[in-house]
Amino acid sequence: MLNRPEEYQKMARVEGDLWWYRALHQQVADALDACPSRFATRIVDAGCGTGGLLLFLQHQGYRYMQGCDISPEAVRICRQRGLPVEQRDLRELGQFWPGTKAEALISTDTLYFFSREEQMTVIRQLHEALSPGGLLIMNLPALAAFRGAHDRCVGIQQRFTRRDVIRLFPPSRFERVQARFWPCLVSPGIFMARAWQRLRLRCLPDQEAQSDLDLPPSWLNRWLERVTRLENAWFPWKPFGSSLFVTAQKLSKCVSINPTVKPSNLP
Repeated sequence: MLNRPEEYQKMARVEGDLWWYRALHQQVADALDACPSRFATRIVDAGCGTGGLLLFLQHQGYRYMQGCDISPEAVRICRQRGLPVEQRDLRELGQFWPGTKAEALISTDTLYFFSREEQMTVIRQLHEALSPGGLLIMNLPALAAFRGAHDRCVGIQQRFTRRDVIRLFPPSRFERVQARFWPCLVSPGIFMARAWQRLRLRCLPDQEAQSDLDLPPSWLNRWLERVTRLENAWFPWKPFGSSLFVTAQKLSKCVSINPTVKPSNLP
């Protein structure tokens, strides 16, 4: 996706309205409710894309926010929107704000760009940029069964499982790790759509892959958002879904954790 500016432009057009983004942004806002200082929380959106989440949080009342993204097109769009965003590589994040630590660090749908070794580098950099006891919020594409043309178009190199979460968020660095699949109720439809995409790609390998960043009919978009928000609110644990929503708290200086104990809410 980095080399496809048209995809960033499409994202900027739909992320304020598309059901998936709206449900994701609400999950982030709900997770931030746990921050003690609430609207005074210092937030960094690492890999902010075109800034839809920053705008959403701004409307919620958050003021101390900063973003970064490696894409010059994404940064350009963010700046047009008046957002404080810089061009940065997540693998070198820790060196850019050496005197400032974030109390909440958000990085949604970024790790899939990197190899397994690079993923650990990114997690270390995110950990370094957090203040002790700070909150890390991430979203990850989940389960290989949901792979499709969208993955090829936006550059998803890996889909994640709960086992990957255990690998990425060790108890030596993080406590209170939670990983939740979502969306669940509408995922059969997502699975069928992606299976059809995979079949078409096999039959027509030269056809250009298209992302899923398109608005469905307004009635369907409202219904998908309502169903997904309700299931996230009432059924936080779900057996499967096309994404994993992860929250992890950085260890505070006074906390000691037995490395043999598994993080909470993980198998």
